[in-house]
Amino acid sequence: MPKEMDDAANEASEELETIKEEHPDGVKAVEEWTKRWVKTAGYKRLAKILAGRWG
Repeated sequence: MPKEMDDAANEASEELETIKEEHPDGVKAVEEWTKRWVKTAGYKRLAKILAGRWG
């Protein structure tokens, strides 16, 4: 399973780069938000928030 997850993560990273080219300000805002909160909230909780599955 880790190989499949690594492949998916690589694909997601490439897609984010495309989105970043189309919406640089939006992606930058999310990157800054993530940096601000990841140490205290954790990446799993932040991912749930971004996916609309929190609360």
